[in-house]
Amino acid sequence: MTTTMNGYSTDPPTTTITVNGKTATVRKGDVALIFLALGWLYHHRVEPVVTFNGYRSASTNTASGSVFSTSNHRSATAVDINGYKWPYQATHRNTYKPMPAALAKKVRRKVLKKLPCVRWGQDFPAPYGDPMHFEITGNTATTANKLRGGKYKVKRATWLHDGPKGGTKNRTRKLRKGTRVTVVLNLGKWALTAKGDWIRMKRVKK
Repeated sequence: MTTTMNGYSTDPPTTTITVNGKTATVRKGDVALIFLALGWLYHHRVEPVVTFNGYRSASTNTASGSVFSTSNHRSATAVDINGYKWPYQATHRNTYKPMPAALAKKVRRKVLKKLPCVRWGQDFPAPYGDPMHFEITGNTATTANKLRGGKYKVKRATWLHDGPKGGTKNRTRKLRKGTRVTVVLNLGKWALTAKGDWIRMKRVKK
């Protein structure tokens, strides 16, 4: 069995996740849930997700400019976000610049802190800095279990929102008390519903 740098098998069963209308093909199971959280946290806490890519076949990995045949993209355990803006140092040595400190601070505090099994490519040693790149490096079970959703019921009439943030301008629709809601991603205070809205977790119960 061929594996990638993090020990996962290449060419696994995959699924597609969507963030801000952009899709990425990733490994099924815990990895998919973690990358869904990563994408939405990045989109709402760092900067808008404009491009979002995951799995690569052997041929697309070579065509992408990867210098490693065992790249974690081959096992669908790595994603690239906004690669057009944050190029790979190994293939852009004369023009490469890391993500600015203020933005990098948001990545670390508002994204990675919640996802301890994810490693950021900006932390790779030179000349392999890769600010667009995020990959699975640790045990996924503990992190994924915290992110899992399920079936809930609205405790009292409440508004849904277009993101994990309050405010009247972000409201999408209102749910009545007792309405059943399926949560696909639980970020703690906020959760993503199966219909794509966001709801405060304190407004629902099992």
